[in-house]
Amino acid sequence: MNSITKSDSEKSVDNGLAIEYRQKQFCDTLVQKFLQLSEERNPNSRRGGGRGVGSGLREATNIVERWILSLQQADAVSDGGCSTKMDKQLPLFPIGMRSDDQKTKLLASDAYDKGFCRLRRSATNLAIGMLAEVERFRRSCHDSEKFLEQPAIELRMLDEDRGCIRVGHEFQSSASRRLPYLAQRFGLAATARMLLRYESLGSGSYQWGDPLSVHRVYYRDFGARYEGFSSPLNSRFLGLDEAGFCSLFPDTDSVFGSLGNFFNIDLTRRTGGWSVNPPFIESVLEEAARRVTDCLDRGTPSWFFMNFPDWRDSPGWSMLDSSPHKLARFDFSPGEFLIQDAYGRASRPKMKLSIFALGRLPHGSPPIERLRDAVFKARPVDLAEEWTAATF
Repeated sequence: MNSITKSDSEKSVDNGLAIEYRQKQFCDTLVQKFLQLSEERNPNSRRGGGRGVGSGLREATNIVERWILSLQQADAVSDGGCSTKMDKQLPLFPIGMRSDDQKTKLLASDAYDKGFCRLRRSATNLAIGMLAEVERFRRSCHDSEKFLEQPAIELRMLDEDRGCIRVGHEFQSSASRRLPYLAQRFGLAATARMLLRYESLGSGSYQWGDPLSVHRVYYRDFGARYEGFSSPLNSRFLGLDEAGFCSLFPDTDSVFGSLGNFFNIDLTRRTGGWSVNPPFIESVLEEAARRVTDCLDRGTPSWFFMNFPDWRDSPGWSMLDSSPHKLARFDFSPGEFLIQDAYGRASRPKMKLSIFALGRLPHGSPPIERLRDAVFKARPVDLAEEWTAATF
């Protein structure tokens, strides 16, 4: 058993783990808070009356997870003129969130559109209530006296072969072969802290991406060496020669080799091939498309493979499709492609996907259609075996 505590050199790690553990606990309560606020403001709402409880819970979970994820881009993406700053002690929750900023409006809009509020005013009040809940949490965590009284958190790897981490009495990860690899190379405490951060974002699309087999084609056949939106948990290039990845949280991820946030790094100093799979949030997709096309407009000798939802009326998709740097666009219908999560599990989404290739490929590259064929050929059984055999 490995415990986190004791020596002065470990105190900062212990405090960091305590923060992440408490944040995870808090994030787990936000869905129920969202449903409570919905019921208080709309006792006869379309989601009320005990009907569609299962689907209502799933939809509420999706809304809250999407909102928390959108908050993480506060430092990098313009927020409609409103200024937010990430809290260095509690980086999941920006300082300065307001009822009129774009992310709060997104939360209110989702609550109304998905039937949790009958009136837009009620949806706005619900979103304001969620902000108030976050602020109460922030105040409690910034109470230094209470923080110093927090007990040691028990931490251990439960299964060295399958990979399963337990933190405290309430969190136990799913099994993943990536976890013992990270713990052995970078330390169990650092791995647990990073894991809690990403698990607090929920089960949304951020930890899903192209199958490992498709990324091997990017790397082997088309010379890609960088990932634009990744993490230590799901990087397909981790451990490969000359490869690197960008991720959302440099404070927890730099020890694992993260280059930083994709929106903040200098792309002119990281030339070459990129795999870019942004979260499917429209503002993030648009900013990612603009960043890549601007980079290519400046003549940077790079090439990009970009995964976008097939939202043809969205600014980001249109920007890529009309770019003079576009080499190809491959469209996939539901059932024609697989995605794989950070634990190796594969599934077929019920959505359409577009993969764009932009820039100038290196000399000697195979036909670009090889990428399309790799997507079509992916099979769940093969992906599971490949993930198990991978040496992360």
